[in-house]
Amino acid sequence: MPKSLTHYYQESGRAGRDGEDAECILFYSYKDKQVLEKMIRNGSDDKYNPSIRRKVDQLYRCVQYCENEFRCRRTMQLEFFGEKFDRAKCNQTCDNCRAGRIPDERDMTTEALAIIDLFNSASNQTRKGITMLQLSELYRGSKSKTITRSYPVNRIEGFGAGSKFKKHDIEKITHGMVFERILVETSVENKGGFTSDYVTLGEKAALLQRGSEKFVVEFPKKVTAQRSNPEKQKNQQSKKRSRSKDIESSKSKKKHSSKKKEREDVNSGGLHFSEIVDDSEDDDDSLQDSTNANSTNTQSVLPPHHTNKIVEMLKTLVKRWADEEQMMGNHVFYWHILSGGEVKAIASHAPMTVDELKAIGILSEKKLEEYGARIVKPIKMYVKKEGLEEQVARKLPATKSLNGKVSRTDANQIIEIVDDDDDEFANGIDYDAIDLG
Repeated sequence: MPKSLTHYYQESGRAGRDGEDAECILFYSYKDKQVLEKMIRNGSDDKYNPSIRRKVDQLYRCVQYCENEFRCRRTMQLEFFGEKFDRAKCNQTCDNCRAGRIPDERDMTTEALAIIDLFNSASNQTRKGITMLQLSELYRGSKSKTITRSYPVNRIEGFGAGSKFKKHDIEKITHGMVFERILVETSVENKGGFTSDYVTLGEKAALLQRGSEKFVVEFPKKVTAQRSNPEKQKNQQSKKRSRSKDIESSKSKKKHSSKKKEREDVNSGGLHFSEIVDDSEDDDDSLQDSTNANSTNTQSVLPPHHTNKIVEMLKTLVKRWADEEQMMGNHVFYWHILSGGEVKAIASHAPMTVDELKAIGILSEKKLEEYGARIVKPIKMYVKKEGLEEQVARKLPATKSLNGKVSRTDANQIIEIVDDDDDEFANGIDYDAIDLG
């Protein structure tokens, strides 16, 4: 996402200059706003600098443009530059005009006041700041372990007041409160170098509480589609029936091919990612490795089915740790913790200690310090549960570390991992409950 509509206007204006049709696709996430706002504010030590305020306002306009689901894109762009554009002339060339949605304005002042009261009450129950995600979850009435472990929800005024809203609608409300400066997000960097965005009350919160301002949110209202030509509908239904037969035939062939591929992977003694072989719809590409079992030089110390289970266990845990980090306001995603190749290599070696994990030579010192003990702990528990200790010690080959030195693990060198009760990411995880398929 660009920093302003001015930037996007210039970038998108490069398309279609040859007179041919062109598509401009903007990839957006609300986290983009947090990253860009931090960059803007770090440009000056004076938080009241008019230039910084203007750039932040332009960024917010760009975010509103991205989140708008009903207004014509071209109309919004030209309005930013003080021009007017008739939506009818768009000819449905933008996504919003094609979707045919119109705005449904709702007075959400009562809801905004409830969120303000919720924020004040929750702030009195914690010494840490409150992130936007935590505030939204409290408003929804979430009883996830991350929330209940951080807040005494039974003593928070307004907890669950927004339980009737869908998550997407609550995001629309809270984001609107940020755009209207009822809420403000401030980036704070912790000792680990991660940035957390904490919520505070903005300049317009008091005006809203005094009744001097109203808070209105525009929700998209779907327009009823016009009826199609009866003859056209008949042709479409005929095409659907024909297509369904082709799909059934394709499914039968794919199922046979999938089973054959799975047998080949298992017999080869390599790693098998079920999402790739079985053509599932899992989109976690960064936890999948593009190389197959035959193209890797890493030989698993355990039988393939045990290695596969460790792979699935690690993938599940990595996603949980990333979710926990994000719940705490840190910009950490699962691919920041472990990539698909790293998961596969770790599962192949089945390290029982942090030193064994380090000897594999694929993780940086920072990752080892932050996640080393968390990675080897569930592997050790799995190996013990399945009675594979001797097999791991007997089959573990020599490994080459980053410095080029070769090391070999002795069964007598395996030491106990001391559980750290202060590890907020490990507490409450039932490893036996993880579905390994």
